[in-house]
Formats: sequence, C-alpha cells, structure tokens
Amino acid sequence: MNNLQGLSLCSHYEELLKTGSKEYAREILQQFFDAFDAPGSNELLWLMVTATMELENERLDGRQRSNVLFFYQHCLAFFKAARIMYGEEKNGKNKKKATR
Repeated sequence: MNNLQGLSLCSHYEELLKTGSKEYAREILQQFFDAFDAPGSNELLWLMVTATMELENERLDGRQRSNVLFFYQHCLAFFKAARIMYGEEKNGKNKKKATR
C-alpha cells in the first residue's frame, strides 16, 4: 500500500518510473528537501536504524543488522550529495532568472 496516494509526490514518482525524466526527479528532490531539513532527515533515518537494532527479532542476524548500518551510512552520504547537487542546480536557476 502506498500512503502517498493523492499527493503530488506519488504522481511525480510514477511519472519518473515511466519516463526517467529529470524534471520529475527534480520535483521529487524539491519536495523531499522542503519536507525534511538535514538534521530532521538524519534523525528520522537514525530512528529507523535504532528501532531495527532494538527489535528482539530472531529473523535479523548480525549480517542483516550490519547491512542496515551500511545502508544508513550510504543514505547519509546520498542525502548530503543530493542536497548539494539540488542546491547548486536551484541556485543556478535563480541566478539565470535574476539575469533575465
């Protein structure tokens, strides 16, 4: 079940999957960064990791927990890189508009 039904993010994501268009990718990035600031997104991601680690669930072995931490570190790097890329692109568009 997709709990994003009815939100523009959902339609942007569906169109991105269909077309691979950078326009939809930009819209998704903009909506993500508008919804979550850097500390907030990092905190939510860490909350997800710690909740997973604290589960008394025999299905998660040491390797799977290690994979969760590995994914967490990569997500942090991805979020930072995407924020920088999106910020540079957004700033470049603002500069172009100002010079017109």
